Amino acid sequence: MLDADDIQGHVAVGFGRAFEFLLGLKFIPGQTQTACAALLAATDQITHSRESGAQKAARRTALTMGEPAPLLPKLAQALAISATGLRVLGVDPAKVPDAIFGGGAGIDAVNLGDDVDGSGRPIGWKFGSDDSSDLDVLIIIAAADRPSVEQRADELLQALGGSMAVLYRECGSRTTRDAEHFGFADGISQPGVRGHLPGGEYLTSRNYSATDPNAVFYSKPGQRLTWPGQFIFGYPSLDPNDMLNPGPVAGDQDELLCNGSLLVVRRLTQDVGGFWTAMADLARQISTASGVKWTAEMAGAHCVGRWKDGAGVTVALAGPDDAVSDDPYRKNGFIYTQAIASVTLQDESGQVAFPGAPADPLGAACPFFGHIRKVNPRDHAHDSGSVGVTLRSQMLRRGVPFGPDWTGKEDGQERGLLFMSYQTSIAGQFRKLMTEWVKDPISPLGGGIDPIIGPPGAGGRDLHLTVNGQAVAVNLPGRFVRATGASYMFAPGLRALRKILSAKTKD
Repeated sequence: MLDADDIQGHVAVGFGRAFEFLLGLKFIPGQTQTACAALLAATDQITHSRESGAQKAARRTALTMGEPAPLLPKLAQALAISATGLRVLGVDPAKVPDAIFGGGAGIDAVNLGDDVDGSGRPIGWKFGSDDSSDLDVLIIIAAADRPSVEQRADELLQALGGSMAVLYRECGSRTTRDAEHFGFADGISQPGVRGHLPGGEYLTSRNYSATDPNAVFYSKPGQRLTWPGQFIFGYPSLDPNDMLNPGPVAGDQDELLCNGSLLVVRRLTQDVGGFWTAMADLARQISTASGVKWTAEMAGAHCVGRWKDGAGVTVALAGPDDAVSDDPYRKNGFIYTQAIASVTLQDESGQVAFPGAPADPLGAACPFFGHIRKVNPRDHAHDSGSVGVTLRSQMLRRGVPFGPDWTGKEDGQERGLLFMSYQTSIAGQFRKLMTEWVKDPISPLGGGIDPIIGPPGAGGRDLHLTVNGQAVAVNLPGRFVRATGASYMFAPGLRALRKILSAKTKD
């Protein structure tokens, strides 16, 4: 049972709003007491997981029944604190059991392959490059329209009365096609989280029949179940050697940590024009090497692992496929080493036929360098461990695009992704994926560095794929995604948050 009234809704469920406003604040010496009083009052506006869970369930029911989505409450809100912020509030960051959190995102930039100067400090970051520019507090405000989130941000700043400095403010929003700026449908795959909400319903809905052997492993085809302590402190974590039984409690039920989570925020700009120019060149290389005509769309889809409509290249071999992308089960219903058998699933609309999905163990359909395969090999073991290690390394992602939609022409506008992820180990989850998996050119059967977010190196990325049964080697230079700000933060449970802020208002 999850303490859904204490866990922040952005952590366990997400907000599902069209606009998310990020407001990054810094404590001003001598005004901490005033700031904490205002922040304490604002905690009443933070959305908890019971509310977010009920809203998500209502949206899911409407979707499966073919009905209009219900109107959501106007605003949703979350709050997180960095290590520098905890120090100001009198809390030792070392109480957060993560080797990376206390140092901050700035000193980690060189390890992640970000642009750095000679001293290893980030270049061109809007926030987070050092302690002076790191956000002490991040408030996330979500709503269906931009004026509502901006108005709420202004109200918070008015309540703070100048007691905190604004280091960063930016509004992210869904693109017209609900895709990221390269044009690919996003937010399709998330780990399934075990556990119940207070009303008895599962946090992650279950669609396999209870009598199906897959029901103990998967919530639905392609979505593996893992333990909540992988993302939220105070709950059993995943033992990679015994995935069906609860592992050690994350955070050991410490009062400060309980129901909290670690948040990674990265502002990532995307070079959309450069990406599609590179995809056209990559298509020419593949066509020449294989004798099979490839297009930029095909090259891009295989670099991502999905077509633009969201259909995975392992289940839609020829191209975008509405029958796959319009089906909430089929578009994520695949794994790599084994085929998924056809099965009858159950949801609010009744019984649903799932036709099954082929395996792709040798990377014949989705190359081993494909982005979604790189960061989530699903049922593949990894060179760092078993399938359990693969699952344990996954995060809950809550990103949202920023900037105008790409129109096909360079316009000088910044656009990209406000990447956000929740986990209980930055070192073992986010950082492991970013420093080992995406930068690792080796898989058991070849592959290459992640072509979307992996650093290319001086000689570009050597990529290896199979085209019509023949091995093809190509090279992809260029960098298409760059960090322009980052912070490592702690999103406490609501009781702990109020206790931290209350203590400082009495200083």
